[in-house]
Amino acid sequence: MQADVPVPGGAAPTAGLLGDIVANRYKTRGVQGAIIDGRIRDVVGCGKLCKDGEFVTFTKGVTSVGTGLQLKPWAVDIPLNIGSVIVKPGDIICADEAEQVVVIIPQDKLKEVLQILPKLKQADEAVLRDAESGVDLKSSFAAHPDHYTHFH
Repeated sequence: MQADVPVPGGAAPTAGLLGDIVANRYKTRGVQGAIIDGRIRDVVGCGKLCKDGEFVTFTKGVTSVGTGLQLKPWAVDIPLNIGSVIVKPGDIICADEAEQVVVIIPQDKLKEVLQILPKLKQADEAVLRDAESGVDLKSSFAAHPDHYTHFH
């Protein structure tokens, strides 16, 4: 699915950047989820939206503190710094609800990522099989040089 993604950030680190009112407003405007570079509040209300499967939220945590008037929209289609990663308009954002992770793929790296991904997945599955059968990790990583740990 291709869509614009709201990514609130910039308020006090303890303030909630999304609550049930704004989440419902997003949903009624067709937004299917939000990546929050900070915390959310109104967990029960936001949780209802997420349980319906119609809205997904990725966040650093929860809080009871609201943002008040600190959170205002001020720009669209600009690069953002999210957790030390620069995200540019057009970058690919992959969010995995089951694993609760978000991955940013720069647009200019997409072809490269798509080429190496099958090898990485195959190596990761092999290392997991080794771990399940008692092979030590050092030996397993050495036996599977395409594993992602070799890219760090």
